[in-house]
Amino acid sequence: MAVIFTTETSRGVVTTTSTVRIVTGGIGIQGPPGTGIETLAPLLVNVTWGTPTAESSNAIEVTASIADANGNALSTSILDVEILVSDGAADNEPSATATLSAATSPVGTVLAGTGTATLVIRSSNGSFKIKVSEASAGYRYLWIRGAGQCRLWPRSTTGVLELIFT
Repeated sequence: MAVIFTTETSRGVVTTTSTVRIVTGGIGIQGPPGTGIETLAPLLVNVTWGTPTAESSNAIEVTASIADANGNALSTSILDVEILVSDGAADNEPSATATLSAATSPVGTVLAGTGTATLVIRSSNGSFKIKVSEASAGYRYLWIRGAGQCRLWPRSTTGVLELIFT
């Protein structure tokens, strides 16, 4: 659970004015009325990675689903996201060798970046599916953020997704 506090300082005294909690594995927001939750919640989009497929021909495919901040599936919504594959779990830098593309049975529309380490994709019926290709053995990591003129804030409910190539 993450907790966000807002404070006021008056005459050197700091007072907590509101507390917002992001709960239940990153799904759901709690806070008192007037804390801005009513404005913030509709802008947050949870992206949940599915189980990656077994590696085949130096490629792993993975599907992601999207939901609102309270965990309700957004099956009719469109979300543009940028996915980045990196060589390190903490660097968020494009991989030197791994590439991204549409999955064999694509879900969503690739808008840019096929064959590179950074792919922009538009969801379809509340999900998208991508393929990560890598000829070298090792760990690769998927990062996600909003793309283009998307006014929503997507975030992975599970954090960075780790893929293992053998």
